[in-house]
Amino acid sequence: MTIRLEDKDREILEEAAKEEGTGLSSFIRQLAAAEAKRLWTAKVRQEFEEIAKYIASNPEAQAEIEDWGSADWEDLGDDEEFANWFK
Repeated sequence: MTIRLEDKDREILEEAAKEEGTGLSSFIRQLAAAEAKRLWTAKVRQEFEEIAKYIASNPEAQAEIEDWGSADWEDLGDDEEFANWFK
């Protein structure tokens, strides 16, 4: 992947990378990974909101959810990485 930056933007990023004690490429990878995580989390939350609105407006869906019972987060195990996605 090639990323073209304005000179001033590159200078700002290089300075920030230096302050973090890392190279520019590593710093940009970290920024991109953090943004990808933020975008994914926002998408999942939006999907959950849409599902909740549907359930709230649909008695048939509410009845089906009531049949399921409540979620037990313990059943998901100790996957700390999974849990961290929702923080």
